[in-house]
Amino acid sequence: MTPLCFSPAGWVDRFLKEDAALFSRLMEIYGNNGGLVKGRAELMVRCLKIHRDRFASDQPVLIERVPAKLNVLGSHIDHRGAPTNAIAVNREIFFCFSKNDTPEITVCNADPAYGGRRVPIPAPSRGLRLNNNEEWLQHTQALLDRRKADNTATDWEHKIAAVPGYLRRMLFPERPLRGFRAAVLGDIPVGCGLSSSSALVVGVFDIMNACNDLGISDQELVLHAGLAEWYVGTRGGAGDHAGIKLSRRGRVTALQTVPDLSVRGSAVLPEQYRIVVFDSGIKADKTGNARNTFNEKVACYEFGELFLWEYVEAKTPGFVERLLEERKHLVHAAKRICLADAVRHLSREDLISYLKGLPRAIRRKELRERFAGDRDKLEALFSTHPEPEKGYDLRAVMAFGVSEVERSEKTVSLLSQGDIRRFADFLNFSHDGDRVADIRPGARARKDVEDAFLDSYEGPLSDLSGDYHCSHPDIDRMADIALSAGALGARIPGAGLGGSLIVLAEERKVEDIRAAMEREYCANPPAPLLPPITAIPIEGAGLI
Repeated sequence: MTPLCFSPAGWVDRFLKEDAALFSRLMEIYGNNGGLVKGRAELMVRCLKIHRDRFASDQPVLIERVPAKLNVLGSHIDHRGAPTNAIAVNREIFFCFSKNDTPEITVCNADPAYGGRRVPIPAPSRGLRLNNNEEWLQHTQALLDRRKADNTATDWEHKIAAVPGYLRRMLFPERPLRGFRAAVLGDIPVGCGLSSSSALVVGVFDIMNACNDLGISDQELVLHAGLAEWYVGTRGGAGDHAGIKLSRRGRVTALQTVPDLSVRGSAVLPEQYRIVVFDSGIKADKTGNARNTFNEKVACYEFGELFLWEYVEAKTPGFVERLLEERKHLVHAAKRICLADAVRHLSREDLISYLKGLPRAIRRKELRERFAGDRDKLEALFSTHPEPEKGYDLRAVMAFGVSEVERSEKTVSLLSQGDIRRFADFLNFSHDGDRVADIRPGARARKDVEDAFLDSYEGPLSDLSGDYHCSHPDIDRMADIALSAGALGARIPGAGLGGSLIVLAEERKVEDIRAAMEREYCANPPAPLLPPITAIPIEGAGLI
């Protein structure tokens, strides 16, 4: 579909007159929801007027829209080879932009807290090329260390600069790249678990792709954008970016990004149920203090997988080598073998045995001694965060990972069958694994990594929780309030450490839950409770 392109005045005129062609396109994105379409149109008009006033130009403008992404189920496992079950949500960032002939990106944010930024695109040079993801990791870590020293590590400019930095270092070291001028306006709550940071990165990547005729497909863009965000200092995968770009209107979409990108299926949530997002008021900024915890958990997975491949090779000699051979064609894969491969390959009994064989905690000294041949990989991971005081909680994190992979792989099937009660159980088991406060009545999280429990456990792996420990006490309190008020399921989305709570409930119960949250959570809130968002699945990111 050819993107629409008009002067700012031409766009505004078409919006105000409800131009048939334009509004037909909007309905393809948002569905037959007149109120939603009207509200989105009003935001785009505001953004167009900001572009007109800021840049004083009647140059043709394009509109890039980038939705929030809600991970309905599948936390912390997109970089472990498992699918995340995502919807693109009816909250967005809009870029009204015009192409530059110069190698510079100029952005003006409608929110005065962010303001404007000018980001130069590095000049072409063969010497800038990095050869692999490990070199990109080292490069971005050095940049982060420099920003920490300058006290600029949390500036939103880095989320803009991530894309030209990645393009120049990893894809196009010698090709001239042009920039753009953009007004930016959005209504995605920041630090709320709706992937606002990744939305910025995807939007800039989409625009750079269009302005420079780079020919990067949507699937390739998703994987590149996930790596580009390492520039900010996080070390996650491309699950958020896939959900933002590839989700489809009206559906929960299962998206796998590691070791390669695939759409594993989709399903419609039964119409009498709603997914509602409650903002806790606790902000989790992955460019700030939360980054260390985020990177520590990713490192736990990496260390746990070193033990895992030893175990798999003992059970099935040659399996790892065969898998690597099958995937040697994956040029851009950040990981070629991962936790989800073992979960699919090993029996339930083998996985329980593997978990029991893991150390409960392990220090860096022990890791260096045990995996001396992987010293470079270990040191690169160590550099992303301080050493945990009590060591790395390998068994607790890997137990969460194994069980979350099981839950995530079964989600689309459950929704397709209409088994909403079992799906709700999965939400609750997932949140129990992230809890940091007291466990809800009847739950057993943090006990299911003990030898005695695992020895006698006869249930499915999906019903374990482990202990990933990336929730927040106030969000745990919100989950308990929601469940007591009639919610079927509740869990923290995104990277955790703050943000929001997603609640699954019958439509008739939503108001009761909102009232209970207002009454009980707001009796002693960290911040005033914002109006909840009823998540309407819309189309993934792209040009209008």
